[in-house]
Amino acid sequence: MPALMELKDDGRIICLTLTDEWTVQEVLDLDPLVVNHLRQSSHRVHFLVDVSQADGIPQHYIKLCKSARFAEPNLGYTAVVSDIFGLQLLSEIGAKLVNYNKNHFFRSREVAYSFLRTVIQQEYCSEAAFGR
Repeated sequence: MPALMELKDDGRIICLTLTDEWTVQEVLDLDPLVVNHLRQSSHRVHFLVDVSQADGIPQHYIKLCKSARFAEPNLGYTAVVSDIFGLQLLSEIGAKLVNYNKNHFFRSREVAYSFLRTVIQQEYCSEAAFGR
């Protein structure tokens, strides 16, 4: 299965693993599940997108900026794991099209996950300080 989605950290992180021959449509097909989770969540939800097992960028990659998730207020940071040449540039162009400036790029899943865990810990501290 080229696109696998799973929830981690009590639903605060959506992990999306994309392997060889994944398509843009497979990712967009997950949008109803993602948007539903974002809307039902009482906190921000972050993405870990791991494309380290893929060899390239699929056709029509820029269409991912049409994802409904970008309109959701509970969407947090996106940590992308990849060393594919050009992926960061294309992702940044797409993010600018939808006014999303929370993409971060990493070469290892462990570092990306650690980044998101740090963000979540800061959110916990902020929630505790403001009584949320």
